[in-house]
Amino acid sequence: MPTTTENYGLTTGIVTDDVVQPEHQNRVAETLDQALGFFLRQMMADGAYSGWGLNQNKQVEAGEGLVAGCWCKTTSPEAITNLSNGSVNYVFAGTDATSAPSGTVAFFAQTTETKPAGAVYLGTMELDGDGNVVALDENAPRVDRNCYRLEIQTFSGSGSVAGVPGGGEVEVTIDHSDQGAFRLLGPIVVEASEEFEWEVLENHEASQFRLRFVNTSGDCQDLSYTWTREGLRV
Repeated sequence: MPTTTENYGLTTGIVTDDVVQPEHQNRVAETLDQALGFFLRQMMADGAYSGWGLNQNKQVEAGEGLVAGCWCKTTSPEAITNLSNGSVNYVFAGTDATSAPSGTVAFFAQTTETKPAGAVYLGTMELDGDGNVVALDENAPRVDRNCYRLEIQTFSGSGSVAGVPGGGEVEVTIDHSDQGAFRLLGPIVVEASEEFEWEVLENHEASQFRLRFVNTSGDCQDLSYTWTREGLRV
């Protein structure tokens, strides 16, 4: 017997010969479109996530990215339409009728920088009067490149310092470049020997940070500590 899903109340558990009303299928499509579209627009920026460079053959190289909330991908160079000779052309990626279900994308140019609604700006292509490419700029101001996956990772490590005097302090630089660097920095969590208090002194570097430990006891103590740091990785 059909049941409904926990989060959206969609019909599930259908077996052969069950009658499915059209509104059930419509609801699946409408719910998916609403939920997925909202998530992508809130969590990911439209833009080129990889590839989609411009080449001398007046094409856009293979790549992929988010265009008007649709994930689009190309596997080979594709021509740019509407190029104008003797001009600086602003090149864009835009959606077409099959972008949402199939991931197709259209590459086009115009001679004005104003970005059309829903388009992704890929750079400029200057053509001479004969249509030859004389300049390319994939990193022009305001291009929609350098987008990155939301991939939260955790680095961790440990260390020790022998013989910290009672009431004494020690500063430690944690270098995690061997594990990687972060593009967006997240929280740092430290666990230390019970006699020690700690604080973060510097947390602005992508591949390292600094800690201060204070021996709160009146006796000389050995310090042992572990740490974790989260963030969006480069």
